[in-house]
Amino acid sequence: AMAIRLNRRLHMHYQRFGCEVSEKTVAPYVLKLCGRRWYLLVFTGHHMATYSLDRMLSIEMTDETFEMPADFSPEQFFGEYYGVLTDETTPLTHVVVRAYGKTANYRRTLPLHHSQRVADATEDYTDFTLDIRPTPDFIGELLKYDRGVEELNPPELRLTIGKIRKVMLNRY
Repeated sequence: AMAIRLNRRLHMHYQRFGCEVSEKTVAPYVLKLCGRRWYLLVFTGHHMATYSLDRMLSIEMTDETFEMPADFSPEQFFGEYYGVLTDETTPLTHVVVRAYGKTANYRRTLPLHHSQRVADATEDYTDFTLDIRPTPDFIGELLKYDRGVEELNPPELRLTIGKIRKVMLNRY
């Protein structure tokens, strides 16, 4: 956090799951908590990247400074995404999710995304719309609700989640 406030680069040794250790010097932009894990959004010198703090083997603040862009906004950077996975090749999509029973109440009081709106509500279900890039972490979140949700649109998302559920079912 201090390196972010002081605009100082960080030198780190990082190990992704199943990969070799890599060494990087990066410009830290923001810390973000997602799914009980802290992440650091950095500029690598070429692109933005997100690193999980629990996979950093070592980290030290350098004397080298960097200039944070004056117009950088974490809310804007992550605004079209569910969590920390960002992928510009995943198109911004109008998603419709139907939540049944008590799941609708949970979704109403704890929205999945800031764009979430109620499109339709009955005694049995509520349809929510979201404008989001459906990255794997968003899909994983939808899968957490088991039979409490149904993905109505777009058809590609419904098909993707249906295939995942079939694989899960075949394991039993």
